[in-house]
Amino acid sequence: MAKVKLGNLGGAVTPGMRGRFLIADTIYGPVARKWPRKNGKPKNPVTYYQQQEFGVAASWASYPLEPNQLITAYNITKGTINVPRDVLISASYGYLYEITLPDGTILEPFRMANPNPQYILDMVTTTVGSLIFRDDIGWVGINPGTQSYVLTMDAGKPSWKVSQQIGPAGPTGPAGPTGATGPAGANGADGATGATGPAGPTGATGAAGPTGATGPAGPTGATGATGATGATGATGATGPTGPSGSGGGGQGPSLLDTNTVLYAPSVINSSLGSQLLTANQINLVPFSMARDRTISHLYFRMPFGGSVASSSALVGIYNTASDGSPTTPLISPSAVATTSDGLVTVSASVDVPAGKYWLALQDDHAITVTAAAANGFVSEAGATISTGSIVPVAGLVLSTSFGSALPDLTGTALNVRLAGNSLPLIGLR
Repeated sequence: MAKVKLGNLGGAVTPGMRGRFLIADTIYGPVARKWPRKNGKPKNPVTYYQQQEFGVAASWASYPLEPNQLITAYNITKGTINVPRDVLISASYGYLYEITLPDGTILEPFRMANPNPQYILDMVTTTVGSLIFRDDIGWVGINPGTQSYVLTMDAGKPSWKVSQQIGPAGPTGPAGPTGATGPAGANGADGATGATGPAGPTGATGAAGPTGATGPAGPTGATGATGATGATGATGATGPTGPSGSGGGGQGPSLLDTNTVLYAPSVINSSLGSQLLTANQINLVPFSMARDRTISHLYFRMPFGGSVASSSALVGIYNTASDGSPTTPLISPSAVATTSDGLVTVSASVDVPAGKYWLALQDDHAITVTAAAANGFVSEAGATISTGSIVPVAGLVLSTSFGSALPDLTGTALNVRLAGNSLPLIGLR
């Protein structure tokens, strides 16, 4: 590098200037320029492309492809103020020469007459698949997007983004051939039970089945209304006189009238009292019917405080065997509640022929009922020998379970209730 004296440069460089300078000898004299010269950001597309094009040309001019190109440039610049690089740059732009033919036709380099647009576009981008768009500084390139990305606008400029929309489904292609059947898969879990379907039509009536066994007799219905009294029939002939009855200290209450009768066996000397019944024990009292009659109701009474909460009683009449013992129930209505003090009424409506019977009372709790305190009577149940003396039998008792009806006592061993014990008073109507 040659040394230059400031005095030889005229006014191109002054002592106050600092930095590196490029001195060019022009027709106007030496000119000093700052080096390297800094270029600012292009202010328009034209300036941008000029910078790009100059960069390509300057790069080629600095490193020619062939040595002859550099020698030719030296020969051209001899005797001029230009340097070889100026020649090479002019050649790269297509401005180095032109040819004038004898007929006056001027031939210019192709770059001057019709610049190749491919070269201009390659100055923007050379990436395969890229796009160009107009930016603030001019035309710039955008690289190819990722697969399935779409080109969209972002802040006024195009950019690649993931597609947010699904396009319409294309037409269904033809069905392919059926493949071979694969192996059976494992059974899936049972699905939820479906809703019950509508009821089907009623089927034809089937053949009648065999007749079932007869069910147990239902409870006796309520007594119907009393019918009108019929006309009085003619008086019948007087029957033969019956045998005289044995004498005695008194006669038991009559059952020939239609009034309520509280019955105890032939009481001679008695007073009213009460008796605490044993829970579930059947109390049996004998009595006789002098003639046929219809029994519509049975009664017994509980004095004040005699009832028990949640208690029930069975009251009825038993038939009598030839030996005088009770057998089957003649009247056995359903159980009646004994939860309140006072008179307890049970409907019956049963025709009872004349004869001997047993009144029965059973409760599932220990209730207290009105009773006859028998001190002496004529027994209808016979007598027994007790402690060396004959004692009349007042009645019978049996401890058993409480059911829905009085049980059959045929052939059942019963306990004797002797005279002197209170007997429950049971009424008939």
